Amino acid sequence: MTKKLGKIAGLLALAALSLVTQAAEITLFEHSGFGGRQVSVRDYTPNLSDVGFNDTASSIVVRSGRWEVCSDVDFRGHCAIFEHGEYRNLDPNFNDSISSVREAGTTGPVGRGDTASGSSNRGRGAIELFGQPGFGGRSIRLDRDASNLDGSGFNDSASSIVVHEGTWLLCSDAGYQGNCHTYAPGRYPDLGYGLNRSVSSARMMPDRDERRPVHGGGWRAHDSDDDAPVVLYADDALRGRSIAISGNVVDLGPTGFNDAGASLQIQSGYWEFCSESYFRGQCRVFGPGRYRRLEPALYRTISSIRVASGQPAVVNRASAGRADIELFSATNFGGDRLSARQDIPNLNSVGFNDRTASLIVYSGQWELCTDDGFGGRCSVFGPGRYAGIGGLSNQISSLRRVE
Repeated sequence: MTKKLGKIAGLLALAALSLVTQAAEITLFEHSGFGGRQVSVRDYTPNLSDVGFNDTASSIVVRSGRWEVCSDVDFRGHCAIFEHGEYRNLDPNFNDSISSVREAGTTGPVGRGDTASGSSNRGRGAIELFGQPGFGGRSIRLDRDASNLDGSGFNDSASSIVVHEGTWLLCSDAGYQGNCHTYAPGRYPDLGYGLNRSVSSARMMPDRDERRPVHGGGWRAHDSDDDAPVVLYADDALRGRSIAISGNVVDLGPTGFNDAGASLQIQSGYWEFCSESYFRGQCRVFGPGRYRRLEPALYRTISSIRVASGQPAVVNRASAGRADIELFSATNFGGDRLSARQDIPNLNSVGFNDRTASLIVYSGQWELCTDDGFGGRCSVFGPGRYAGIGGLSNQISSLRRVE
């Protein structure tokens, strides 16, 4: 009897420990009914611009814990507590208006702004990725941004993580794109749907007390703008303050350069510039050269930038005449192909469901989604050649033209 009671007590202790270590989590969705882009938050987040999701959410899932949600940054404006559950439609006070979230009862990271409590470690971070749930299998430790895990041999491999220091953003696509979640220090034995075996890039989120970063591609500063592939200027004729870009930037808001670009210089490659974050709105592709004044559609309206291709956006005029977008069943534009010039709400109807591994967009902006009817996770692709589509590979079920 004593042994049995001891065993029960041990199990209860393990259960209690599991409850203590389970991080609270809330997921915000771009559209009602849990559609569109999404971001999961497990950390005190006083400004959702830091994760590119300010004033964007239209539905919510509280996966664990109780969360305070506010319409203004720093937990101001309209605020409400969301209990564990699903919220398919938000009322007008919160629809497309959420700017800050935190677990109910928290007041912010311990020691923030207190030099005696370790602020000298600000800017440092460490995360460990594991190949199996529960911290099993092979692992890799990162202490700096990784815009593409392919080179490390750990792309699309992580199933669990331990965040030792700092708050990290993990994304399903290279260049910090696709489905992205933030993780505060803690142990996460299962990454769950959307990121399990789908992590392709990781970076530490900047501390709000630090000077804002001004460089893309992992927020890595250059010694000189002359080495950067792209330099965006605040004034005409390549003058005024500038920002050097070395990789994809999903939201220029955190850099302090949102809607500021008036002219630009491209040293190499073809780059897509969009008027809204996450490559939406008006988008244009520019190649190497100096652009002393941007066209009206982008003049001081640029909010996101990404590599379009190493070649001009339209590389096959014959194909461009037949279709606006082509899907391929293998990476690098191999295998079977499907050409389209109009929306396809269900790719099952044309025998191409969950088969897309690469694509070419000849014209327009196209939204590709993992569920039929343009639901699930969605990403927008502008003109260019995409030899691989990361975490969306073999998951596309519908597509539509959005511009």
